[in-house]
Amino acid sequence: MLETQIDNYDTVEDAIKFMTAAEFAENPIGTDFDVEVMVTAIQNGLDESVLKKRKEIGRRGMPDLAKSDD
Repeated sequence: MLETQIDNYDTVEDAIKFMTAAEFAENPIGTDFDVEVMVTAIQNGLDESVLKKRKEIGRRGMPDLAKSDD
């Protein structure tokens, strides 16, 4: 498993707004992604705002990480 993290918001206020929203409470961990798909998207010049868009997958917490196939 590889953890990647970037600043997803342009301002501290935007980050706080997200971290106090229902979506973050439901899933503070984030979303898994296919590294090869991400690399291809970056190499193809996909806009950063599209690359950073969070895919909502529903509830997720620490116990879910133990279920990983990796």
